Amino acid sequence: MTKKKPYFPNNWKEYKEAPSEWFSDCSFKEFMKWRVHGWEILSSHICIIRAESRAGKVKEYSYRRINAAEKRIDTLMNNPDVVEITIANEDQVQVIRRD
Repeated sequence: MTKKKPYFPNNWKEYKEAPSEWFSDCSFKEFMKWRVHGWEILSSHICIIRAESRAGKVKEYSYRRINAAEKRIDTLMNNPDVVEITIANEDQVQVIRRD
């Protein structure tokens, strides 16, 4: 019999109820530079691959070796159920969409 993982409580209610004066203002441009263009991958990993299926399910894979990543990309490209593949390495993020 498998045991279900215990619920990990988060503190979103505390953040929601906190007054806005507690948080510093951030422009959209600053936010984009900080969170979107400032991604980081662990130095031990070569890339992260994210695949989205037609059903909307997302699976994410992280790789330390380029050969394993290339095999996964080939497998995903040959899978007709996959509609979008996102590949991120330390230099860039590439999105491949199947129309």
